[in-house]
Amino acid sequence: MLPLSAPAHPVGAPAVTTILLTGATGFVGGALARRWASTGLPGGEQVAIHALVRDPNRLAVRQLAVLGAQLVPGDLRDPAALAAACAGCDVVVHAAADMLMTDRLTAWTVAVEGTRALYRAAAQAGVRRFIFISSLAVFAGTTGEVVESAPLVPSGDLYVDTKIAAEQTLQEEAAAPGAPELTILRLAWVYGPGSANWTNKPIHAAQAGKLIIPGDGHLMFSYVYVDNAVDAVNAAIRAPHTGIYHIFDGSTTYKEFMSAYCAMAGTRPRHLPLPMVQVLAAGNDLFARLTGKYTILTPRTLRALSRKRPVSSSSGEKVVRELGWHPQVTLHEGMERIAREFGAAE
Repeated sequence: MLPLSAPAHPVGAPAVTTILLTGATGFVGGALARRWASTGLPGGEQVAIHALVRDPNRLAVRQLAVLGAQLVPGDLRDPAALAAACAGCDVVVHAAADMLMTDRLTAWTVAVEGTRALYRAAAQAGVRRFIFISSLAVFAGTTGEVVESAPLVPSGDLYVDTKIAAEQTLQEEAAAPGAPELTILRLAWVYGPGSANWTNKPIHAAQAGKLIIPGDGHLMFSYVYVDNAVDAVNAAIRAPHTGIYHIFDGSTTYKEFMSAYCAMAGTRPRHLPLPMVQVLAAGNDLFARLTGKYTILTPRTLRALSRKRPVSSSSGEKVVRELGWHPQVTLHEGMERIAREFGAAE
């Protein structure tokens, strides 16, 4: 496999990078697929997309085919599908995540062992770089500063703990000679048109006058606009550096962030005492586990929001210095884009 900076194409032909994308029907994965299909990578390099898909008949999967993606039926528990999906790829972007988390054994198998299997398949196929989309939620169980080098502590929450275990598994695998280069991108809460948990649901709650603010709303909230997240992945694909990076636009209070949605809907947020919200979150979590319907209001979310310190500013310096990434879309502009989309949907 040629290095990423070397042209693997005939002289005069457009450069093409072949990327395996998991989670291509999700919010971030879908945004990546659409960007690559429309504009390729920065600098004009084209992208050939391989997409690992569980159900080829889903509408979202058929839309991937329209974008020109090569669909590989299977999932992270299917070694043959992983081998086929990685074949001929330069880069793997692993953005898949099981948000239902209804079965602990299945969730662990998919999120941790499936990630290990995918990395090994990438190594066998000669993939040069492996990019894992993680989350700043991995700090839900810690009380120290949110920096890349900080130790991660399991929180008891299945989503958080599988992310931590997947990161540790990949770092162990990447220590082997000749293993694919590993970059881990820990994303803050991703918002933007189409974001179920951080845009769509809050707007609908605001419309109904039921958008809840825990306590006084002064909990810290770190965020990243979806287009900025896509830019970060693109930067990680070509950067000479690899490692762990925190991807966030900034931090504000939960009240300030959510009040923008109330302004769009012309309503006011509802404040609930924090202990009451904690009881509600525990009930939501139990309901989600019993029914398989994911909810964002869980004890994990509250723990993450309740951190007294935002993401360290040194994290922002590292990602600029090593990946050359900084957010292009501000919070104000991001909310303006959502308002325009929201108005068009009315």
